[in-house]
Parts: sequence; structure tokens; C-alpha cells
Amino acid sequence: MRESRAEIRMGEGYDDDHEDDDKNGDDWKRYTRSEMPVKDAGGKAIFEKDAQAARWIEHFTSLLNRPPPTNPPEILEARRDLPINCDTPSHREIVDAIKQLNQGKAAGPDLIPPEALKADVDTTATFLCPLFAKVWTSGKYPIDWKEGHLVKIPKKGDLSRLVVVVVVVVVVVVEVVINNRYTVLGVLSGPR
Repeated sequence: MRESRAEIRMGEGYDDDHEDDDKNGDDWKRYTRSEMPVKDAGGKAIFEKDAQAARWIEHFTSLLNRPPPTNPPEILEARRDLPINCDTPSHREIVDAIKQLNQGKAAGPDLIPPEALKADVDTTATFLCPLFAKVWTSGKYPIDWKEGHLVKIPKKGDLSRLVVVVVVVVVVVVEVVINNRYTVLGVLSGPR
């Protein structure tokens, strides 16, 4: 068999054509990365594309819509507040955050790649300043900022597990501004 194929243990969907792949009584089947099955809640492989999509919806629905814990943890009040700057982001902070964006990243639902913001950093920051100020003071942000794309990217190792969320690039700029403020205090080691 070719080295570019991933080998996984399968309990379901085993072909009799692969009798030579049977090792110590275990059923083994080889799949290319694009054919890699998704497992259902019981651990059985799902091979149909529609059923796999439905399983991903089921998985993320259960993951993201959990009920609150019945016994919430007791969180003690902080001994002192950290001196975090809670003012609206300044033009300089937004410029610095845009410069820290990684190039070559995929565009999110807004279809704006980071390179577009970096093309003219000063002008971009001038347009984002009033938007960030409004969001910061109102405490509410546009519904589009909650949107993200789940992208399954196979890599070496466990091909069925890696999922990346691609978000609106402006949200990343806000995250970098916040992370930079924490980094100044030594709370974080740096922006993500």
C-alpha cells in the first residue's frame, strides 16, 4: 500500500477484500484523507457525506448548547482588580493590532483577508476607530461578528479531529487589542 494513505481501526464497514490487513483479529481498512469516515456518538464509522454533515451539526450543537452546570463552581472574589485599560481602543492600538495580523490566513464570512486591512493600515484604523468605540461603549456588537465557518482540515496524525473556526477578521483585531492590553500587565505571554 502507498504511504500517503492513513490507516485506522474500523469496527464497522469492513470489506472482505482486505483479509490480508487483518492483524491479531482486528479489522483494518485503509482510506485516503478525503475518504476518512466520521464516527457517530457510539463510535461507529459514518461513510455517507450527508450523514457525516448531520453528525458534525449534532456534535457542535451538543458542544455549544450545553445547559449550565447544576452545581456551579464557587469562584472567590479577586483580592484586587487588575489595572486593565477599559477605555475605548485608541487609533495607535488598532494600528498595532492590524500590523500583528498573520498574512496568508483564510478570509472569514466577511470575505476580507488580513492582507486587505494591512494594505493601508492607517486608513483602516481610521475607519475602525469609530466602529470599535461604538461597540465598546454600547457593549453590543454586530450579529455578523458572531458568525464563523467550521473548516475540517486533515493533517498528519488523527485526521478526523482537526476543525478550525474561521471568523470575521475585525473580531481578530479586537482580540489582538484586548490581548495586547493583558500582555502589558504580564497576564498573557502574547497575542494568539
